[in-house]
Parts: sequence; C-alpha cells; structure tokens
Amino acid sequence: MSEKKITTDQIVDAIVEEVLASKDRIVASVMDFTNKICVEKFGIKESGIVHQIDDLVEYSEGELCVYFDVFDKLLAKSKDKSNSFSMRAVPSHEEKWGEPYVFDYIFKNSNPSTAQAVADDIDKKKEAARKKSLGELGELFAIKALVDAEFDKIRNLNDEHMNEAFADVYCEKGGKKYVISVKARNKYQLDGKLNSRYNLGTNAYEKAEATAKKYDAEPYWMAIQFDEHSYSVYWGSLDCLNGANAIPVNKCETGEIGEILVHEKQHYFDFDFYKNN
Repeated sequence: MSEKKITTDQIVDAIVEEVLASKDRIVASVMDFTNKICVEKFGIKESGIVHQIDDLVEYSEGELCVYFDVFDKLLAKSKDKSNSFSMRAVPSHEEKWGEPYVFDYIFKNSNPSTAQAVADDIDKKKEAARKKSLGELGELFAIKALVDAEFDKIRNLNDEHMNEAFADVYCEKGGKKYVISVKARNKYQLDGKLNSRYNLGTNAYEKAEATAKKYDAEPYWMAIQFDEHSYSVYWGSLDCLNGANAIPVNKCETGEIGEILVHEKQHYFDFDFYKNN
C-alpha cells in the first residue's frame, strides 16, 4: 500500500486553522507544531513525515526538510496584513524554526470594519468547532447508551466512511439491525428556553432510505440532550416522526414520541466549551 502524501501547504493551512480556532495562545516550536499536526490531523508518524511530503525544497546540504518550508510559509502568512494569523518569536529567543514561537491571532488592519469582519470570521470558526465537538461527544454518549441497553455489533459509521448519509451509528439487537442518526444539542437555547426541536438535516428521509438499504437496517434517530451537569438520551424510529424533519424533544421528554434510554443522568465533565455562545 502506498504511503499517504500531503503537502507543506496542507500542513500550514492546518496549523493556521488550529491557531484561529484556539481560545488561547499556543507556544511551540515550528518543528513540534508541525509534528503534532501531522500526527493528529493527517495520521502520519513523526518518523515518516519527511518521506511523505510532496512539495519539499531540496536544501544545499542535500536534506529534504519539511520544517524549513513550513517555517517560511508560516512566517509569510504572519507578515501578510490581509489575515489575522500571527506567529512571533518568544521574547529572549532567536527567530528561527527550532525555537519556541507564540501563535495566535491579531487584528493587523486598522480599519474597524475589517477588524470586525475578522472577529466575526474567528467567532464563526470557533462556533463551528464547538458544534463539531458537541456532535462527536454526542456520538460517544450514543454508543454508551446502546451498550448499556445491551445492543450488539455497535460501531461508529463515521470511522468507516466520514459523513455517512443520515446515519452515524450502526447496531443490532434481537435479530434487528439499526442505522441511527445522532443529534446532540444543548438542552436550553441562549434565551433560556428549551431547545425543543433537533433538525435532521436536508433530504433526511431520502438519505435514510439509501443508508438503510445499504446496511439492510431500519432508520432510527437518537437525540442527546446535554445540560451543564446532566444529559438525557431519547430514540425512536424515523417512521414515528410522521414525515417531520425534526425530532420534537419536548414530546420525547413526556414519552409521547420514541423511548427514553437515559433521563437526566450526571455526566461528570466540564461542559463550558460545549455551551451555546
């Protein structure tokens, strides 16, 4: 099997994305940051990074070195006034790729409207990261609920095929197969009102039909309702929604639709990052 190939531009873009999505400044050397991104984002072992880059420059000493290329490109982005990415040497350290740097975002343009646009863009990226993390957390809690309910052959379909149409989880029980769309949300909206409807997404029924046929299974939904200290899990068949494109969680709470698998159970983790902003 051929090795996975990536480019230094992909590494640089991934570093910039992580910096702009971070709540805090990141202090690291370019080498350490590059290794971290390659391992966590691209699944490449540190020992194999240099051999799996497609666009390296060959330096005078004859060594192909990813770190020099990444350093030069990050430095260029940091000097570019059209973006908010910032990379600067830690005070008292020499400016070179092997020394620690501070990575964060700053407003480089004095135009207030431009600064606001940059701030809005950063907020959007952070909100997207929050929702993605909440969705992944929901999938973990969905699997736990299915294990506790003694389902069998449980697997996360996103591990096999990222963004499988409609379904996130597959499982079996009593000779019946299920493909489940997991929707994780905050229990309350920003205004304090109950978040009562979890949208299934566009063309949910068409996607559910195709995925159900693919796995010879029945399409189900699961709503994971998170509060600051507790969570609840509701689930049911797609048919029980009678064509509606959203899960009516208010009716799930009263038992009118679906089943209650977990009710207001303590989750024991810091929920600040996942709260609605």
